[in-house]
Amino acid sequence: MLSEQFPEIKMSQNPADVPWYDAVTWITHENGVRHYQWVDAANVAYVVWTNGNLSLRPHPDSKLNGVFENIIIQGATVFVGKGVRVG
Repeated sequence: MLSEQFPEIKMSQNPADVPWYDAVTWITHENGVRHYQWVDAANVAYVVWTNGNLSLRPHPDSKLNGVFENIIIQGATVFVGKGVRVG
């Protein structure tokens, strides 16, 4: 799982654990189990989307920025909280 290698990418099976307002959240399914994965707003510089694909630019202070230029999220269901900057 991504959350094991990158602790900034959180995961839970419980939607009550997700900080919906201050996160970019996407839903995945594994072995019939729904997983909520998210990156909180503190680790996001901004997001943009084109043709249904969401591009997340890591915040300069985030450890994700040392590894990734952008993270492309292709999920059937993606949520961008109101507290996340959209560019």
